[in-house]
Amino acid sequence: MRTKTLLIAAAALVAGVVSSEAQVYSANIVGYVNVTVPAASYVLMANPLTTGNDVLTNVIPPGSVPNTTTKAYIYSGGSFGGAYTMRAAGWTPSAATVPTAPGDGFFIQNTAATPITITFTGNVLLGTNKLQTTTGYNLIGSQVPVSGLVQTTLGLPAVNTDYVFEWNAALGVGGAYEPKATRHAASWSPAEPNIGTNTLEGVAEGFFYFSSQGPVWTNILNNP
Repeated sequence: MRTKTLLIAAAALVAGVVSSEAQVYSANIVGYVNVTVPAASYVLMANPLTTGNDVLTNVIPPGSVPNTTTKAYIYSGGSFGGAYTMRAAGWTPSAATVPTAPGDGFFIQNTAATPITITFTGNVLLGTNKLQTTTGYNLIGSQVPVSGLVQTTLGLPAVNTDYVFEWNAALGVGGAYEPKATRHAASWSPAEPNIGTNTLEGVAEGFFYFSSQGPVWTNILNNP
């Protein structure tokens, strides 16, 4: 695979459990990915790792971000609902059943006067993973922590007239969307999006994908 794993801080290969009765081998890649959310800004991110139970409460747990000034916005059914606000006891309203699986995109808002860091921890999804898109807008990201051109490298199955919106936290007040990148018959205009290279989100970048057909996006990462 031509993609390059960019776990921002560390990744460890866990392997080898040996007993006197038999030799058992298991392997996974574990690590963490940090995302910076500037002061008084929004950042569009996507979960790059799995916790085993990928709901918002587990992916961004209580105590991992400041209370009252950290808010999450989940896109579902074609729109954003109300904000989830971090409190001392956890997200309010409860986020215990809010899906935030690898590849699911969402906004985090930091209303404080100083930057915060979101840390994703968990396992990399190895092998073949499939993300079902829908016709219309999808808020998504790569299911595996890799970066590259969204179709050429990451394999997004975009077709003619499909387009992508990327978010830039440095634009305007609190951030804004970049001009859309549209897939044409043989190319992208103005250019093919390069996902995962933003210095804030890195491989945890989320983006909006408008699809005319709602295909399955296959993400493949083989065990190194």
